[in-house]
Amino acid sequence: MEILFAVIMIAAGAFSLAGAIFNWEWFMNNYKARPFMTLFGRTGTRIIYGFIGVFIIAIAVVFLVVNY
Repeated sequence: MEILFAVIMIAAGAFSLAGAIFNWEWFMNNYKARPFMTLFGRTGTRIIYGFIGVFIIAIAVVFLVVNY
């Protein structure tokens, strides 16, 4: 069960990182990203989502290493 959780977390982090790297229009125009767009602009939002993606992937990898 822990492996499934870690895989889902890695996928979520990769999705966030891909949205930031490829500058997906639909990803950046989501209602959840709009407050960040207002505060930081598009480039700042991409950086934030990139860091969030890397952070989620890192947490999942640490979770896997600690448990196995």
